[in-house]
Amino acid sequence: MDLNQDISTESFHRNTGRSPKELLFSYIKYLPWFILSVALALLYTFIQLRYSPNIYSVSGTMQVRSNRQAGGISDGKLSQLLFTESVNSLSDEMQIIRSKNMARRVVEKLGFNIRYYNVGQVRTTLISPGLVPFILEIQSIKDSSRGTSLAIEVIDEQKYRIGEKGSPQYFGQTISDPSFTYRLVRTAVSLTGFATREFIITRQPVDEVAGELAGSLTVGMSGDATNILKFGYETENIEYAVAIVNQFMKEYQYFGLEENREMSNNAIRFINEQIDTIQRDLRRVESELQFFREKNRVFDPEEQSAEMITSVTELDKNITEQEMRTRFLDYLENYVRDDRNLFRSGF
Repeated sequence: MDLNQDISTESFHRNTGRSPKELLFSYIKYLPWFILSVALALLYTFIQLRYSPNIYSVSGTMQVRSNRQAGGISDGKLSQLLFTESVNSLSDEMQIIRSKNMARRVVEKLGFNIRYYNVGQVRTTLISPGLVPFILEIQSIKDSSRGTSLAIEVIDEQKYRIGEKGSPQYFGQTISDPSFTYRLVRTAVSLTGFATREFIITRQPVDEVAGELAGSLTVGMSGDATNILKFGYETENIEYAVAIVNQFMKEYQYFGLEENREMSNNAIRFINEQIDTIQRDLRRVESELQFFREKNRVFDPEEQSAEMITSVTELDKNITEQEMRTRFLDYLENYVRDDRNLFRSGF
């Protein structure tokens, strides 16, 4: 073993010009920097894992009726008559769900154009819906297309200040700002569960939030099912994501009901218009019939028809009698004219 080690050391020394011990001592001066680099990498990893927000993915599924008839009209000829159309593709439904109009309905229903954040020692956290310590009530706004933000520091259960140097204000008190008029209303949520008593309130235009929401929502078919859609949304606040996914599904159902109601109203309106047209035509026909009766003195068609039939029957009887008399007179005339009957005294 010692012989082999000596041979290996001698070979290494011959190739590098230095012994292994000399090579080790030449790099040992960099050991503190190596240890510091490893420590900094571990510290950065710890901070990332400790303070980076968790991203939650929330999904939900719902069954969609494909090939449905708009307005609930299933008869093909009747749907064509009432100008209703049938929705045949799930891709059309997905486009409706991902539309900005649908996202606007969700934002307006949940009020998510106003968001509340708690300012922590390291990062600012979005507060879950239903857990906000106060609510911003906007009474008037000059330009709704512009966003605004408020830095709030809660002093106690009754008072707060705007910014670091703002004067104390009471919850429920109306505040007039150059851009809008508002008031903060205290909720029953305790302040003890927050990292600090500093908060940020942001208000964005509804269309801007709706555009962001429509772009972040994912909608697709669930597995091999052809009539089940899967909704998905990712965010750092799981309650926020759950509320968004659930509200999207509700608004889609409401949209379908409103569409059916609108088509039903259109069908009823069309039918009523046709009934009015038929009634006008009927009144016109009745007016013409009345004019005909007055002109031709037809007041009781049934009785007059019976009288006419009786008159015709009697007329036919008289005509028959007259024909019989005519034939008898013709017979007498022929009899008298016959010379063979000149000397006969009677019939």
